[in-house]
Amino acid sequence: MQEQVSTIKPAPTYTQVVAASGHTCWLKSDRSAFCFGDNTEGQSDVPIGQKFLQLSVNPTSVQSTCGLKIDGSAVCWGNPSEAGGLTSPVGSTFTKIANGRGHVCGLKGDGTVECWKRADAYQEVLNVPPGVLFKDIAAAESYTCGLTTDGAIACWGNDSVLNTVPSGNDFISISAGQFRACGLKTDGVVVCWGSDNPLTPPSGVTFASISVGGAGLTCGVRTDGYAQCWGDVSEYYAIPISNITFTQISAGEQHACGIATDNTIRCWGDNGYSQGPQLFP
Repeated sequence: MQEQVSTIKPAPTYTQVVAASGHTCWLKSDRSAFCFGDNTEGQSDVPIGQKFLQLSVNPTSVQSTCGLKIDGSAVCWGNPSEAGGLTSPVGSTFTKIANGRGHVCGLKGDGTVECWKRADAYQEVLNVPPGVLFKDIAAAESYTCGLTTDGAIACWGNDSVLNTVPSGNDFISISAGQFRACGLKTDGVVVCWGSDNPLTPPSGVTFASISVGGAGLTCGVRTDGYAQCWGDVSEYYAIPISNITFTQISAGEQHACGIATDNTIRCWGDNGYSQGPQLFP
């Protein structure tokens, strides 16, 4: 009689977490997604049976979520007065998407960017700089910024952020939030610009990744793996968790979540919609 051997499949690892205003979503290595927190407009109802390459929320967006599907197309769900219901243009496929609340932009495999919007959003959010190729994008409520293939930053839309875009071609990633954006340089230094204070990142600290939220909150994973937030970090916003290292962090409006190196999701800050301080194995 042949002996039967049982095999326990390891739990999928977390590959991304995104924090909005009242809800948070995560993506697992099996490409399944899950959202928790506020679901007033269906923003936490992930489309049944869908698999995703990436998720995108706006840190000040209360009621919408977007996902980049396996076939490279984008779909958004939640409040139709935000990005809910927006889908990518027919025939277009993307490697990354960015939810700007009332508009969405997608980065294509050839480095071009295409944006689409709801009818009442600013027309300027569609004005992608012509002839420019990008390798990263980040969107906020009324603007989008892109990291060009030569390491420079270009922004378009309708926001005061556009007036103070930094120069230089030594940026490796960008993040956009309410009234401000930040770029991470090759040396780990963070540069922020816009009109929402405080903008100044911690001095003498280098980062591996950054995330700009709403209401003056910005967080990052330092090069030593620990989390650090700056801006509004009162008891009603984000309090960094000590003695835990992270691989990724996402700052929302009044809370933040991160993927810890022990493959748990840790959240801190406001928890008014059960979107925040929890531990997920």
